[in-house]
Amino acid sequence: MNDNGLPKDSVAAALTLFVNAGYERVEPPILQPAEVFLDLVGEDIRRRLYLTTGADGRELCLRPDFTIPVCREHLRRGANGQPAAYCYSGPVFRQRAEGFGEIPQIGAESIGRSDLAETDADMLTLATTALGCFAIHDPDIRI
Repeated sequence: MNDNGLPKDSVAAALTLFVNAGYERVEPPILQPAEVFLDLVGEDIRRRLYLTTGADGRELCLRPDFTIPVCREHLRRGANGQPAAYCYSGPVFRQRAEGFGEIPQIGAESIGRSDLAETDADMLTLATTALGCFAIHDPDIRI
C-alpha cells in the first residue's frame, strides 16, 4: 500500500497508463483557496471541507477533489483555451460522518477538446482500462 491507501503497483500501473496515453502528471497543492470550491459547488460543500484561514485572512481548505485544482493549474500555466490532458494521484480531504476524511484519489482530466463525444469515449475507455490495474475487470457502468 502507498501513502494513499491504494496498492503501490496498481497506482503506478494506472499512472503509467495515463502518461502513455498522453496525460501529463500534475501534483496540485493540498492547500487550496476555499472560495473557488464554494463558488463552483455552492455553500453546501462548506460542511464537508476542512477549512482554515490564512495569515492574509483568506479562507483556505484541504483539497476535497482534484478536478478544480487541476483546472487552476491549467489556468496558472496560461493554457486557457488550449487542449490539455493531466493525470494525478494523491489524497483528497472531505469530512464524513464515518471513517477518516482522507480519501485516495487517482484520475485523469481532459481539458479543452472540442470533440466532446470522442473525448467522452476516450475517457471512458481510459477509465475502464485503468480499473484493470486494480483488478476490477467487470465494472458496472452507468451513463
